[in-house]
Amino acid sequence: MTGPWELQLGAFGVEGNAQKLWSKIRTRPEVQGTAKRTEPAGRLTVLFASGYPSRSAATSACAKLKAGGYDCLVARN
Repeated sequence: MTGPWELQLGAFGVEGNAQKLWSKIRTRPEVQGTAKRTEPAGRLTVLFASGYPSRSAATSACAKLKAGGYDCLVARN
């Protein structure tokens, strides 16, 4: 997928925890075809699933992730 919308999946004090979360969810259909992106934010590492083509696609994916027990926020890159 390519597009300006993404899901923020979490902010972690230990970068390895961001990698662990990505390993757990990368096979879920909601994030298939997206790119993992991490960004430093002070002492935190923020994890994103990037590349959703529209806000509605990102919102739908986030709702499904939340139903599966994961947190996320829709953002525009």
